[in-house]
Amino acid sequence: MPTAGGPAGQATHPTGTGIPAPREAASAARAGAATTGGSGSATATGAGGPAAGDGEATGTQATSATDRGGLTALAAALRSMTAARPIVAVAGKTAPNKSPSGRPLVMLCLWAIMLGLVGLGIGVRGLVVIIASHPASWFKPTLIISGLGGILLTACGFVTARRGILPWVFLGAATVVLIVSVVFSSAV
Repeated sequence: MPTAGGPAGQATHPTGTGIPAPREAASAARAGAATTGGSGSATATGAGGPAAGDGEATGTQATSATDRGGLTALAAALRSMTAARPIVAVAGKTAPNKSPSGRPLVMLCLWAIMLGLVGLGIGVRGLVVIIASHPASWFKPTLIISGLGGILLTACGFVTARRGILPWVFLGAATVVLIVSVVFSSAV
């Protein structure tokens, strides 16, 4: 750690060579300067330093009790980077930020569960058809594309749960894709 024994209270490198300490260590040195005596030498105790009384630190410098090894400064820096950002206004309107109430959210979840279970049934039936027989050439791509499209639309329904009618539109589109998949898979 830096010491406060440099010229005019400037923090110096712990080796005592007079090299200025890094910027991060300078703040620790200022915090530690409060523990120095009137002669400019640090009053911290420890082993491995120059003799006491010659203007240098007598060992490792005591850190501030409130700093806890720089963690306070790190926490403050992280708080400033992850602070909540204001919603940007688009054409004079702000994006809605309210959470859906209980009943619509439950209905959204039940609809998505229904889509998932029926889609799983269609996928298992399609796998059995592919393994047990030789389906038409259009069957595999149609099954894969409709399955992935339904999953994507259902996921979009959950992502947009705060957007009023938009999740219901996505789940409706996923239902249409599911019905088309049922029709195509029953044709084989």
